[in-house]
Amino acid sequence: MFKEYGQKFWDAFWHVLKRQGHLLFWYYSSVVFVALLTGFASKNYGRWRHNALFSWFADTYLLPHMSQWHAILTGFTFPEKTAVKADVLMSDETLYRGEIADYFLSGDGSLAGLFLKEPERFDRARYLSERNTWGTTRPVQKCWRQIPSAKLYLLGSKIVNLNLNYEPPTARNDVLKRYVDNFLKGYEGVTVTMRARPYESFLDRVKRETIEGIKRRSL
Repeated sequence: MFKEYGQKFWDAFWHVLKRQGHLLFWYYSSVVFVALLTGFASKNYGRWRHNALFSWFADTYLLPHMSQWHAILTGFTFPEKTAVKADVLMSDETLYRGEIADYFLSGDGSLAGLFLKEPERFDRARYLSERNTWGTTRPVQKCWRQIPSAKLYLLGSKIVNLNLNYEPPTARNDVLKRYVDNFLKGYEGVTVTMRARPYESFLDRVKRETIEGIKRRSL
């Protein structure tokens, strides 16, 4: 029977293969196009969010398919490149800080872990020892110890508390607070507090350390 209808079989086979090839080509081309479009829109969300059409697209399609961790742990909501720096308290009461380089989510959407860039660890034992021995301590900044590692991974299940600081190159506290408040609107129990980091010039630091040294020697 194949000998009798063999040519028709091969004609049908190549015809179906050609049609399926066209279907797969256009299907995957569409998937790539939508992925690139969505990625580009996500990257520019902070810059375009006040546009009415884009805001409708973001509220309808973009944000419902995005983890809130992405908005919290990256500069997603800001119109310019933003460094997100974190103070991380672990379950063993160890305190770390550094810039968030990457994050990972578990299957249920919870935070699985963090990568901190230029990590530092707070020397809590030395801080408490000085306080208990002398009744006072050196400036808290002196108790931070740099960790000799390009990146430090922290397990999400061991993280007790996160304190985040958003630092665009040219942003004011009121601008940052407005962006974060607008994005987190509707999340009950979430509060945002922006606090400017105290600036200390080199001369101010030398003056302060000199005064502290004189006070210590006079004791």
